[in-house]
Formats: sequence, C-alpha cells, structure tokens
Amino acid sequence: MPSQDDNKPVHTDCSSVLSTATGYPYIQIFYNVTGSLAATNAMTALVLILGFFGNVTVMAGSSRQLFAFARDEGMPFSKWISKVRTAHTATLWPSTRARGM
Repeated sequence: MPSQDDNKPVHTDCSSVLSTATGYPYIQIFYNVTGSLAATNAMTALVLILGFFGNVTVMAGSSRQLFAFARDEGMPFSKWISKVRTAHTATLWPSTRARGM
C-alpha cells in the first residue's frame, strides 16, 4: 500500500480500478485506500444503506405529491388514485403508481 506521507494520490491507475473483479470500482477504491477487507465492507454497507433510505425518501415524497395532485383533480384517473380505502386508512394507490413511473 502506498505511503500516506507522500503528497501523491493513493491510487492513480484507473484501468486496474475499472477492471476490478468485484465489478464495482468504488469497492475497489475503498479497498485500495483502506487496505482492509473489514473497512471496505463497512464503507460499502454504509453506501448501500444510505442509498436504500434515500430511495425510500424519494418514494414517500413522490407518492405524497401524486396523492395531493390527484386529490385536487390535477391528474388523470384522479378518482382512482386519490381513493382512500377504509380498511387500510391510508392511500395505497399513489405509492404503487409512483413506483411504476
């Protein structure tokens, strides 16, 4: 592993990073920088967890916007999208419709 005392980048060979066996260059960069498989796994898990919760946030926001527009009759099929099922006491269709868009 290169010395951190030098003012050089830790890894400058892009072709070896892009042709990594993992298939994901950012994982190889994590491994090249840390030199530890445990640290690489932890950092990769953090990226995946943040990506998952970011997607959940986007889906919640888009389904709420879709319901609000449908409730105000600004969307096609507004009656169907904005229907609140009494058994669920929640809107089911906006979240499923937002996933399909």
